[in-house]
Amino acid sequence: MANVAVYNMEGNEVGTVEISDAIFGVDVNEHLVHMAVLQQLANKRSEERRIGKECRL
Repeated sequence: MANVAVYNMEGNEVGTVEISDAIFGVDVNEHLVHMAVLQQLANKRSEERRIGKECRL
């Protein structure tokens, strides 16, 4: 298990938390993360376009 520092809103370290390697110790699938970011950006563009059409009515 790994220990991670915990910070408050002022940026001061207030403690540590032990995190599980079973959850946070895995390899990152960079391609999957890239696809998720692209999907989020596409959804944002689509929503902005929809809102723009409503404003022109």
